[in-house]
Amino acid sequence: MPVAPGFWCSKQYNPSFPRKRESIARMQGAALARITIGLANSDAVERRVRRAFRGENQGVFISFASPEPLWKVITPKRWEVLCAMTGAGPLAIREVARRVQRDVKSVHGDSKP
Repeated sequence: MPVAPGFWCSKQYNPSFPRKRESIARMQGAALARITIGLANSDAVERRVRRAFRGENQGVFISFASPEPLWKVITPKRWEVLCAMTGAGPLAIREVARRVQRDVKSVHGDSKP
């Protein structure tokens, strides 16, 4: 994934973010999904859609047409949260906040769509 200057996260993004404590226990044995965030033109997206309709697994993608909207959505603080969660398995929001040294409320705000 292309990154803006000053941004780097070498791990894979792990989207499992349990909402409740019991969710952590339930997800312990679950396979974790991989989400690919990046740039893709309309042709690339169309090719993935066509392959998906043929039944080929395409994985999960969040695609942006250019870097500007990507870095408007993924702010430096959100990038920090993504890096802290990457490869860590299920994490409670308090643990994520501790890892990025921010208060729970602000991290919670960054984790909501």
